[in-house]
Amino acid sequence: MDSGEFDVVLNCKPQRFLTSGDKTITFTGDGSIINPTYFSSKPLIRVYGTGFLTVGGRTVEITKCSTYTDFDCDLEEAYKASASCNGNIKVTDFPVFPSGEYGYNSW
Repeated sequence: MDSGEFDVVLNCKPQRFLTSGDKTITFTGDGSIINPTYFSSKPLIRVYGTGFLTVGGRTVEITKCSTYTDFDCDLEEAYKASASCNGNIKVTDFPVFPSGEYGYNSW
């Protein structure tokens, strides 16, 4: 039995992810988060209620919310489950955590 030849093309990015960043951190008031890497981070944030959220010097105004709003700062999307909530927020720039300790201010 003959075997065939074929080319395999792999498109890989040389990335590593810090798994300790996958744990949930809950704030009920002001607090701070430490980004232990040398690189900035674009977090996934869940906010309950309406008002102003300031993270990393960037402010998001949540104008309408039935229970919670998820912010995917990497994709720059606001949603609840699979429904878009981009119309319920006012944002110029989505939050980014620079390297080191950065404050979180509740509203």
